[in-house]
Amino acid sequence: MKILCVIQRFYPAIGGAENLMKQYLDYLSLNHDVTVYTSNANHLSDFWNTTKKNTSIDENKNYKIHRFEILTPSNISPNEFTFPFAISSFGPFCPKMWESLLNMDEKFDLIIASSFPYDHIIPAFLASQKFNIPFMILPHIHSEFLYHNFTAQKLSILSNTDAIVVNTEYEKNQLLEYHIPSEKILINSPGISMTFDDSKLFDVRKKFNISYDSVLLLFAGSKSYDKGSIFLINAIEAILEKHSLVDVIFIGPKNDEFTNYLSNKPKNIQKHIFDLGLVSNDDKNAIFNTCDIFVMPSRSESFGLVYLEAWLHKKPVIGCKIGPVMDLIDDKKNGMLVSFDNTSELISALETLQNPLLRKQLGVNGHQKLSDNFNSEKLCKTFENICLSISNK
Repeated sequence: MKILCVIQRFYPAIGGAENLMKQYLDYLSLNHDVTVYTSNANHLSDFWNTTKKNTSIDENKNYKIHRFEILTPSNISPNEFTFPFAISSFGPFCPKMWESLLNMDEKFDLIIASSFPYDHIIPAFLASQKFNIPFMILPHIHSEFLYHNFTAQKLSILSNTDAIVVNTEYEKNQLLEYHIPSEKILINSPGISMTFDDSKLFDVRKKFNISYDSVLLLFAGSKSYDKGSIFLINAIEAILEKHSLVDVIFIGPKNDEFTNYLSNKPKNIQKHIFDLGLVSNDDKNAIFNTCDIFVMPSRSESFGLVYLEAWLHKKPVIGCKIGPVMDLIDDKKNGMLVSFDNTSELISALETLQNPLLRKQLGVNGHQKLSDNFNSEKLCKTFENICLSISNK
């Protein structure tokens, strides 16, 4: 089977949808011919900034990756007649991607597009219609931005696609509310590998000079306001003012909003916050393994793979009371749920998890849920079967 995947960014760009698609494509490429069309963006903000580009060399022995140049709308020539249909507030603005998709000379058996609300979905869908190729969408609907995802344009695409693969029952129900045919919607939750190389673990506290007496928190992901990074800093500041000993590690892409906010905090607060940026997989495993609590109080999730990574290391998690996360985290059983930007609730959850026995129990429960439901090899095989069934229709 020849598969074309069209996605807004791709590895080494980091994000939930991007990470999941790489996982699926790595698996599919073992037995199928895979091609990726994507933008040259490293960060979502690069959709509006042509000075920041992904300059990495695409060396992938199993499949081809074509990165298309991003332009800002003001730099797009009116002669590029195929593109104005896509102009909106999201991007990526890649006229050459449109041109390549609408003039393909290569025959594919399936087009997979991910994810909403980005505009590369449009030419991917139009190409599937023009060349009579089965079409699948992984929308990754974020419930806080429904008005972006369910425009007339996007609803038309959803209604006319061959299959929609969603992460949760909650996401499926959202689509059903907009009268998307239920037979098109298939649930296949993301998963992760149940193993890691423990020989690569190291003493994170020693390496970064973190007190062995503190409760060590971890945040992993985009350090944006919507992901809860600012929310977490405010809670940490309040806890430290109570003279409780707590430290927090942040890992994930650089974010100017976060960096500037942290730089304005007092030095006695900053010394308890360790922003490590992007780290290797081995370092990430060591950090997850060392932390006491994983905290990502985000209001912008379609699932939350990082909670699974914490459970792999038997750590309790704290997430927000939004539909997709409430589908995943069982409050007070394998983690705790708080309202977004409610600092008192987050402080209360963190203080409750000062109890090491409770942390251990919730972490063990999370690991069991991971083992029972989110094994990546099984879920990747299910995804492959969905692809085969759609391409053979």
